[in-house]
Amino acid sequence: MEEKKVNEISHQFLKFTMSLKRWLHDNYLKEFNINGKGDCDLTGRQFSILIVVHEFQCCTISDLEKELNVSSSSLSIVVSKLVKEGYLQRTYPSEEEDRRKTYISLTQKGMSVLIEAYERIIKVFGEFYSNLDEKKQKDFEEGLEKLNAIFGSSIQ
Repeated sequence: MEEKKVNEISHQFLKFTMSLKRWLHDNYLKEFNINGKGDCDLTGRQFSILIVVHEFQCCTISDLEKELNVSSSSLSIVVSKLVKEGYLQRTYPSEEEDRRKTYISLTQKGMSVLIEAYERIIKVFGEFYSNLDEKKQKDFEEGLEKLNAIFGSSIQ
């Protein structure tokens, strides 16, 4: 593919990602706690950690570091707070395993807050989607299927 075309597509992709980020901020992420403001007791970063822990079911700080691209020292502080508040729990390996590893998993409280957040996401998105005309809904569905096919095949 010629360089000019690649540059155009790259700019379009960046424009799309920034628009999506702006939409998420305006319609959902603003609910998270920032300096005591917001409808949720969690910050966006704390919520992201809960999502990743849920996906892994059980993980380490190193797993989170790789997945979120955040330093382990920063993650340790946030994870400790989430453990203290009852969203996460730590478990330690058996005698045969490396005792320096600590595993992190969701508690029932952590799972409940994820379920509640997912329900809010579905509600907010449902309102957005419902306000699209029929053609835009169809375009949106087809676009999502195509993006998932492209990105889904490159992930993992």
